[in-house]
Amino acid sequence: MKINSKLLKDLYASNDFLENVNCISFFTNWDLMVFPGWKAYLPKGNKYSLNIFKHKNLMKNEYAINEIVKKIIN
Repeated sequence: MKINSKLLKDLYASNDFLENVNCISFFTNWDLMVFPGWKAYLPKGNKYSLNIFKHKNLMKNEYAINEIVKKIIN
């Protein structure tokens, strides 16, 4: 989800197909893979910043996993 990537440009240009999808974006401000991390989200749906360090910890860190599960279930 690099800024100005073709994917993001396409999503922002025509994202009507997301209207019936429950989009949820999780990101970290300290992402070293997606920069800046706080811009790495879909144009629709809720956006949640998780207070963790590094991109890979979005799926490895116990706190992050618990927060993601909580948001998805609710």
